Amino acid sequence: MREGSLKSIIQCIVVLGILFSCSLPARSEEPASNRLTLEKLLSLALENNLELKAARRNLEIAGGESVGALRYPFNPDLEVEGSTGRPFEATGDRLYRLGISQQIEWPGKRRLRSEAAEANLTRVEREIKDRERLLIGEVKSLYNRTLHLERKLRFAEEAIALNEKLVETTEARSSAGESPGLDVNLAKVELNKAINDRRAIEGGLSGARGRLNLLVGKAWDAALKLDEPLHFVPKTLQIDPILASAKRLRPDLLALQAERERAAFIKDLSLRERFPNPSVSLFYERAATTLGPFSERDQLIGGKLSIPLPLFNRNQGPIIATASRQVQIGIEVAAKEAAIAQEVGAAFEKFVLAQKSVALFEEGILSQTRENLNLIRDAYEAGEVGIMTVIQEQERFINTNISYFDTLQEYHAALIDLETAVGGNVEEHR
Repeated sequence: MREGSLKSIIQCIVVLGILFSCSLPARSEEPASNRLTLEKLLSLALENNLELKAARRNLEIAGGESVGALRYPFNPDLEVEGSTGRPFEATGDRLYRLGISQQIEWPGKRRLRSEAAEANLTRVEREIKDRERLLIGEVKSLYNRTLHLERKLRFAEEAIALNEKLVETTEARSSAGESPGLDVNLAKVELNKAINDRRAIEGGLSGARGRLNLLVGKAWDAALKLDEPLHFVPKTLQIDPILASAKRLRPDLLALQAERERAAFIKDLSLRERFPNPSVSLFYERAATTLGPFSERDQLIGGKLSIPLPLFNRNQGPIIATASRQVQIGIEVAAKEAAIAQEVGAAFEKFVLAQKSVALFEEGILSQTRENLNLIRDAYEAGEVGIMTVIQEQERFINTNISYFDTLQEYHAALIDLETAVGGNVEEHR
């Protein structure tokens, strides 16, 4: 009975232990909040970036100006006047006057002001879109750079392992009298070089992660784990449709075009300002005069029309300034179109060259260099070649892989630059 009871107790404890362990989260699993895809990073950046938040306030400012432009710009003036002669004469005269005046704006001025304000609002919206375009490009670039450095760091660990293995091999051969002690020293030098290379990569990776955290609104030292590796996928792109898309999509160009429309409205408004606004007044007047036993009361009502004569000031200065601004913004639009064409063309050529370079590596260079290294190491262990041959082949293997990583990073950087120059995904505009 005791043995059966003991077995039952042990079984219960084992079952409970299994259930409890299954209910606990795995410690080795990375928290989901730290695994960030590129899409999530971009969403965080657009939502939390402080510089972008400040720029978006300009939209509220422009919106306020647009609302103000719709309102009638002049309020009426109320005039109240009173006078009496009692302090100075035995007989007192009194005068009371109540008036109201209103400046009347010539037709068309308010419409032009409103259209200019709407064009300015559109310009600000497009400038914010351009800031978003640049922010997206920078986040993508840092995402690419961070993944690139993480990949290089993993390879640096592999290079250290290769050199540690080489040190072990040379020590074993030296102890057996099959190779000189110098081989051990040379292998240790290569190991120290690999360790220093890893430290340099770690420093660059820390900086890239810090900048990326800053852009997405996190603390600079927040834990950051990227969830998507960047792979090489060949793309067939044509420059003409991409360039046409850039001229249609680039927010900075669209902002200048909106500013050009605004300049045209302001110029038309300055021409209308040659004619000053008239003013209309209405008044009511009541006067009382007392002379001895006699008194007299009068009441008057009347109106007044006041029209300034544009004899000297015909708004010549603003007319010249606004006309010059219209010409200037036209030149800026043409300059921006030329700059976009150059930017897109340069990014496209860089992308094409980078794609060819990556394809060359993908066709077999990497696997061939690893096979060569394995053959040389086997030959060294068999005593067929010297340590320098192994070191040279190992350096060739490491440099080839690093060149591949750098070329792959340049490929993705060129693609990101091209998409940033276009203002959208190039896949949609082939």
